[in-house]
Amino acid sequence: MSSQVQRVPKKNELFNVGEVAASPGEKKKGFAVVAQTSLGSLIRVPVIVSNGLYEGPTLLVDSGIHGDDLTSIPVVWKVAEEIDPRNLRGQVICLPFANPMAIEGKSHLTPEDGKSPIFPGRPDGTISERLGYGLYNEIVLKSNYIIDLHGGSMEASLAILVVVDPVGGETEKTITEMARAFNPNLIFVSAGKGEGPPNTMHGVANRKGIPSLNIGMGKIGFYEESTRRGADSVFNVMRYLKMLDGSPQVKTDPLFATKEVFKFSSHNGAFFPTTKEDEMVTEGQTVGRIVDVFGDMITEVKAPATGMVLAICFYPIVKAGDFLISVATPKKE
Repeated sequence: MSSQVQRVPKKNELFNVGEVAASPGEKKKGFAVVAQTSLGSLIRVPVIVSNGLYEGPTLLVDSGIHGDDLTSIPVVWKVAEEIDPRNLRGQVICLPFANPMAIEGKSHLTPEDGKSPIFPGRPDGTISERLGYGLYNEIVLKSNYIIDLHGGSMEASLAILVVVDPVGGETEKTITEMARAFNPNLIFVSAGKGEGPPNTMHGVANRKGIPSLNIGMGKIGFYEESTRRGADSVFNVMRYLKMLDGSPQVKTDPLFATKEVFKFSSHNGAFFPTTKEDEMVTEGQTVGRIVDVFGDMITEVKAPATGMVLAICFYPIVKAGDFLISVATPKKE
């Protein structure tokens, strides 16, 4: 693939998202109204819009769909900071807080109704349906491609992974190629051809023909290493999409998986993991131990399958039935 792609200058056209309007070659910040509460208060999301000097597609880079998706928020900020619209083909919408109510409430889900934003949503539905409706119509439908970033939850850390939605056709092919360009450690192909999560942002967008990546990465909190890696991965996808000069660099050999096997705690106690996300384990391998209130070992925790650790509990106090670890098993040829 040639690193040089023809640059076609734009006509002097504004690119608008909510109250933000950027001319070609400009970067602008502001807010977009996406919903109203039941009492009529406006729900706004912050957006940073980079309008390239040259013709090209529109990419949405978002985080914060869940209130504990914190690891990926600085990735969106870093991408927005480092984009130079004077060298950009197309437009980039950076949306760091897609669900401000969950962020403010320090909750994985929208506190009012205990749900994630529901896409494509309804203007007269629950708060999560209204939020999904606004995000979908005001932002998603302006996009040609989406990178939907998620982080580890309040109790578990995630491998650096991309979930590929098996929608088939050219859309799935593009998703897979974008996934490789993101340079993850794991590519997880969802089960069910053409099925999957129809009410999520990426699920609805993919079925609309807008290729969308569902990214998972890291442990809750802000970390410079994961921020840098995430931003570099986004820029590599942008090179694949020919929005930036240069060829995409493939730096990982990701494990392809189609199945996730879970292990839950058999006891109350404290969990000491001896492995971490992204590591390869074999079925039956010791991956941690559970101790009682005196610090005495109750049991060893064994890997439930052979593959890559997709997620692992890092919150140390556990109850019987709590999640401990999940392993992504290699895709069978």
